[in-house]
Amino acid sequence: MKGTTPYDAGLVELALSPLSAADALRDVVLPLSPNVSLVAGTRTHAQAPALRDVWEPLGSALRELEASGQDVIVDAGRLGLTGSPQQLMDSADATLLVTRANLPAISAARSWAETVRAPGTGWRHPGLLLIGEGQPYRDTEVSKVLGMPVVADLPR
Repeated sequence: MKGTTPYDAGLVELALSPLSAADALRDVVLPLSPNVSLVAGTRTHAQAPALRDVWEPLGSALRELEASGQDVIVDAGRLGLTGSPQQLMDSADATLLVTRANLPAISAARSWAETVRAPGTGWRHPGLLLIGEGQPYRDTEVSKVLGMPVVADLPR
């Protein structure tokens, strides 16, 4: 398929590995460029619940990477689904809620923004990643409505 990268291993294989998460991570990482690597997610949403025991050890392994000077970005997918990597998000240094700058997207993000801001959610340094800033709403307007800072924006 155009725009996708084929892979032989990912989170499912990491979960099935008899190795520690840190050692299994080395086996499933796919280098995309000299400075960027990828660990593929599940192939289907039905696999996600089986990964619930992976998130905590994977979080520890990712913290080890960070300690060695590597930045780690995790796309956790849609929030609230069965198998969502909540433990991984709770252990992140920063967690960004992604939304577009239009009314339907902001409206959909509002309840999650309220949840994330609530005490005890576990998210440290929550913020927004705004897609299409100014189309039609500006970052300041979105930040005010959702009660979170816009940390970054992307054009599309």
